[in-house]
Amino acid sequence: MAPPTKNHERFYTYGFYWKSPTELMFYLDGKYVYTLKPPVLFDQDLVLQFSIEAYDWNPISEKGSKVTTGTKEERTALIDYIRVYELKDL
Repeated sequence: MAPPTKNHERFYTYGFYWKSPTELMFYLDGKYVYTLKPPVLFDQDLVLQFSIEAYDWNPISEKGSKVTTGTKEERTALIDYIRVYELKDL
C-alpha cells in the first residue's frame, strides 16, 4: 500500500510487529496495513538499518534526482527517533 502522499511531503510513522517467525505485521500511522509471511523462518536477531530506497511508489526520476545530483544534506534522511518494544508475558 502506498502512502496517501509522497514520503517527503509529510512525516509518517511506520510500525512493524514481529509477531512470530512466520508472521510479520506492518503499520502506517498506527493503522494496520498488511501481514508478510516470510518464505523462511524469521527467527534471528534483528538489526535495524535505515536508508533511502526507490520503490514502485517512490521511483527515481528519469530526468535525474537528488540521489544523483543532490548535496549530502539533500540526500540525508532525517529520523526523529526509533522506538523499540519487546512483548513480555505477565
